[in-house]
Amino acid sequence: MAKMVLGFKSFENIINGRGRTGETSAHGINPSTGVPWWDGPVATEERSGRSNLLSKLREKLLEYREDMVEVLMKEAGKPNPFASSSQPAKHCQQRFFANPEVDHAAGFLSFHAQVALYPQLVIQDDDELCITERYTLIGVVGAICPWTFPLVLAVDKIGAALVTGNCVIALNGDDMLGSLIVARPDIKKISFTGSTATGKRIMKSASSALRSITLELGGNNATVVCDDVDISKAAPQIALRAFFNSKQACIATKIIYVYENIYTSFLEAITAVINSWKVGPVSDQEVMLGPVQNRNQYAIIKEFYDDCRQNGYSFAARATGAESGGRVFFSPAITDNQPDNSRIVREEPIGPTAPAQACTTDGEVVMRINDKLSGLGGSVWSNDTARARRIAERIEAGTIWINHKESGLGGEWGIRIILLLSGAGIHHYKASVGS
Repeated sequence: MAKMVLGFKSFENIINGRGRTGETSAHGINPSTGVPWWDGPVATEERSGRSNLLSKLREKLLEYREDMVEVLMKEAGKPNPFASSSQPAKHCQQRFFANPEVDHAAGFLSFHAQVALYPQLVIQDDDELCITERYTLIGVVGAICPWTFPLVLAVDKIGAALVTGNCVIALNGDDMLGSLIVARPDIKKISFTGSTATGKRIMKSASSALRSITLELGGNNATVVCDDVDISKAAPQIALRAFFNSKQACIATKIIYVYENIYTSFLEAITAVINSWKVGPVSDQEVMLGPVQNRNQYAIIKEFYDDCRQNGYSFAARATGAESGGRVFFSPAITDNQPDNSRIVREEPIGPTAPAQACTTDGEVVMRINDKLSGLGGSVWSNDTARARRIAERIEAGTIWINHKESGLGGEWGIRIILLLSGAGIHHYKASVGS
């Protein structure tokens, strides 16, 4: 880098080691002579500039849309309908289930480019006191994302950090680099999406410097199937919700509670659906479920499956695994009425294995769901919307979908991530400072 030469007849802002001018300038006045001093650049927040750059980034992403889809198919093992919404999702009854990752990423960039920043809340304003709450920059943000949805999860964190004026270091699924980011005291904010075990380690490390963290961790999302549903309509949609992307998604259904008087009929219907799907390489246009993304995850899924088999649990749909030439495939499996304390119920396999359990009353199913340690989301299926809402309001989870009509994706997406990536401050102003 060339050596910077400083002078005292013109001034620039120093950004990243280089002199920068601004769109506007100002000057002082020599108080002895009244002669204006030289012009100097006026630094501004440049909110509009950052927004414009995010919009350009969105345009560039969409320009290379098909290339990104191809990368997702190859790297993440996503069949085409799951990587993109440009192709007809012939296996999916609704566009929602196609999970268009590239389009969602572009949507996040558009949202962050347009969102109103730094909302100021007036908490109190009277003759005695004025209290306002506003949000300020943090500095450097560390964004650690999982391999399940490598593009959309990273873009959301990156877009929110940049539009709020922060710097961001983002990475996907690298434990060594992730540890280095968490250990750096000059990285003021950690935003992490991943496993609960890793989240606990991050919280412990960040606590030493009392740094701000946001953790989106284990899901173990429950789906409740009430006894008034039309099984022929509900079963295909719940199957897709449970197994899309080979169930490698934090918001996928992890356990299915079905009311006892329809349990057998529902299990037969959902089993027929998943048995009709083809599992294989994403290059095959007829494939519904692609491979498990990596060998380590395949081994974890196989542990859960072997535990069920060794404990004698019944299978409504029995999985088959295949590992050869570096490729790992696992067909979808559904276990049948295993105990509440079984590993498959208490823990969360990120892969195509789901337990189904019978229940009898609304109160019972809510109690069993809330007895677990995690609950990122969940869904309730019923022909009676009022009943579904009563059940949903009692479930301890971040987001509950009712028949897929009410949707949202947890605490970090939307305006909330903007607030979490801005430092909050409360300022008090006395109405009078004199007699």
